[in-house]
Amino acid sequence: MQYQFDNCPTTVNYTITGATTGNGTANASGKVFNKGTSTVTYTITDQSGNSSLCFFDVTVNDTEAPALNCTNLGTQTRLTNPGVCTYTVVGTEFNPLGFGDNCPGAVLSNNYNGNNTLAGAVFPKGTTTVIWKVTDASGNITTCALVVTVNDLQVPTITCPANQTFVNDPGQCSKVILTTVLNPLFSDNCPESNISHNYVVAPNPWTLEGANFPVGTTLVTWVVQDASGNTASCAFSVKVNDVEKPTFIGCPTDTIMVGNDVDKCSAKVNWPIPFAEDNCGILNILQTGGPANGSTINVSPFPVTVTYRATDINGNSQLCSFKVLVVDTQNPQFDADILMPGNTTAECDNIPPAFVLTNDDVFDNCTPSQNLVITFTETSTKCSGQALCCFYTYDHPYLESHRCFWQHADPHADHQCEGHHQTGGSMQKRNGGA
Repeated sequence: MQYQFDNCPTTVNYTITGATTGNGTANASGKVFNKGTSTVTYTITDQSGNSSLCFFDVTVNDTEAPALNCTNLGTQTRLTNPGVCTYTVVGTEFNPLGFGDNCPGAVLSNNYNGNNTLAGAVFPKGTTTVIWKVTDASGNITTCALVVTVNDLQVPTITCPANQTFVNDPGQCSKVILTTVLNPLFSDNCPESNISHNYVVAPNPWTLEGANFPVGTTLVTWVVQDASGNTASCAFSVKVNDVEKPTFIGCPTDTIMVGNDVDKCSAKVNWPIPFAEDNCGILNILQTGGPANGSTINVSPFPVTVTYRATDINGNSQLCSFKVLVVDTQNPQFDADILMPGNTTAECDNIPPAFVLTNDDVFDNCTPSQNLVITFTETSTKCSGQALCCFYTYDHPYLESHRCFWQHADPHADHQCEGHHQTGGSMQKRNGGA
């Protein structure tokens, strides 16, 4: 109160209302005023009771920022909790150590969950920035930042199929997998895991469906990698068995019949070696039975069996069997020194005897001479009267036919008698002859 005027002594009183309340005498200067607006009213009264008023407002503004202690925060790194791709905050570990203000009413909050604590908050894998904020009643704000990095170091899980065994596709030296039976089972605590295999000839790296595996054993390795680069692997084998036998080309189905070599009771026999094909490849073709190709085989009523075995590179085998028969196609022969009878002229009543052969006069390539059977046939038509001509025949169908003619004058007839003499013979084999 700086100025007061009156003609008589006065008394000064004040009252304070609003944000600050109080009263007193004389001057209110030095009074502590609360934040906000306070109205100060002065009343001056003289001894006669006359008075005057004056008043004014005192406004106290709070421009002081709150205090926020984040010295315990900064950047925090955690690992994902087991089996999940997140981290759950334990207690108040991510809360500021404290906060305060010159005025009451300050409020603490964060922009992650909107609460005054992060206890129990769940943070995903990766980096998250949290802004802590304290706001006083006057709107003054103080902030600090918390950086939470959640790393995933958990290894994915992967389970391969058991070792697999297949048989080759027909006509192929391999097996095409038409299903996902060779794909693994895998999982991870975080999404976006990828799998791949090391069988580079498969159509796709993430599946073995459609892959073509050769005969034999192939080791396959599967790898799963999660988004953080953690990997796990497993391996198994794919075995393809070749169960397909070779196939012979040109294996004879009928008996091979061969005539004897000249003047031999045998023949040197050659035949084309059977050829074989296989889905994987032929290891060898070996003769396992019968005489060798080019051997000399004796004449026999019973054929010999020739057997070949074709074996492929995987041990499958197939047989080719056929029969070979050597037959005697050479006729018996007369000795070259045999003098066959010529044309003969004889008296009708004095016909010469038939030409006679013995076993000493014949030979054969297979049957000994003594075992040859010589058959003679003789046809004789005799005269019913001496005046008639008479003849006989001697046939040998294996040799050139010989015919003999004769003439004579029958002294007992009035005319000449003409006739013919035909000779012949046949031989048969016995004791093994053909």
